[in-house]
Amino acid sequence: MILVHVDEGEEARLTPGGPAAAVIESRGPLPFRVRLAAGGLHHRPAFPGSPVVVGDRCFEVVAERVEADRVLYDLDPWAEPHVLRAPVSYGEDLVRAVQAERRRGAERRRSSRWSWAAAPLLGALPEQWQVRACDRSGLDPATATLASGLAEAMLAVGLLQPLPLGTRLALTPLATLVVASAAFRALLAVVFREVAGSAVVALSFEAARVVKGTLPVPSRGFVPLTREQFWARLGQPDEQTQEPDGAILVRGQLPHLTWTPSHRLQAGSDYWTIESLVPGYAGGRLLYAYRLRPVSPTAASAPGPQAYQQELRERIDREWTDLLRSGLEPLVSLLPASVQRRALGRRGGSGRVRIAALVTSLAQLPAAVWFFTGSGPLNALTGLFLAADGVQRLWRVAQDDYAPSLAGGLISDLLRPERAAYHEHRDAERGVLSALRPT
Repeated sequence: MILVHVDEGEEARLTPGGPAAAVIESRGPLPFRVRLAAGGLHHRPAFPGSPVVVGDRCFEVVAERVEADRVLYDLDPWAEPHVLRAPVSYGEDLVRAVQAERRRGAERRRSSRWSWAAAPLLGALPEQWQVRACDRSGLDPATATLASGLAEAMLAVGLLQPLPLGTRLALTPLATLVVASAAFRALLAVVFREVAGSAVVALSFEAARVVKGTLPVPSRGFVPLTREQFWARLGQPDEQTQEPDGAILVRGQLPHLTWTPSHRLQAGSDYWTIESLVPGYAGGRLLYAYRLRPVSPTAASAPGPQAYQQELRERIDREWTDLLRSGLEPLVSLLPASVQRRALGRRGGSGRVRIAALVTSLAQLPAAVWFFTGSGPLNALTGLFLAADGVQRLWRVAQDDYAPSLAGGLISDLLRPERAAYHEHRDAERGVLSALRPT
């Protein structure tokens, strides 16, 4: 008897004479967990399989079988003693979502065969575009940045060589800037696994913004964890749902790296155990899920919706404290305003580095004069940049505001507080994506 029929090879049916009460047949894996036996160990109790609602009946997934080009899931009626948590409704919505993910996986595998050839082009895109494109093509973004940097440097040198001597001399300063920028990107990709686009492409995007009044936006679909997304999601609370047995189901947009089964989460004087659940997609993002249970049945305090975010912010805050104590306040005064707010917002704000900003701004002016006295357009451009940057920073200091340097963005991403936590969560997300996608 067929209970639910979605598509050819996608159905649930009763099997009175089979190994289980019912079976779900699919043309590929489904997001079900199979029953885990006790194994005779006190620390490994029996764990029921995923609860699956088929029609108006609830079943437990007890076994998984692979036969030729299909996967079969054996189902038994849900046992009453087991607590029913997060049941999965089998039907067209679930199957269509899984089929869409299978198609994306197949497209990704096809693209990955030729992704190496597209790496120099993809690596030239700005970070958010680059990460999206690399995710679709199965390419590591840091590898794409490396390939793009090397290709851009070689292209700049190669295009310069056949030109007449006079033209070559005139374009040498510009070519030197392009090569230096490309080599710097390649170095960052190797040493820090940083993802960065070409300065030439970035200028074209900025030109589009000036002409059209807005920047182009990436196509809709999965939103990867870029650096901008990391800081945005760090400020968003998790979604919490109270379950009937007192547990708390937590869903968030960041992987909670310290929330492992061996970790005990403290809330007030109470402690909670942590169970990691399978992540899922929601609104174009991965949604990470955890189940918290109180160690004591009389627990009066529960973790808040920003428990992990607060823990992570405190860690980053300690890293900024160590950096500032090492005497690098002048360096911090050069960083972009958003970075300085994260570093100094709880330490006096712009007033903490006011003297450092004033000194470094004034130091740029004699350096600009020194470059102006040199010959050649490169010296003149460098002197102009230092003078303009120093003046705008002095004006900001006079306004009692943060005084970032126009070059501060080149170094901010390399500092540990801005780099370590972001890289850890970015790499964790890529690992989860690889595990979720069919191979």
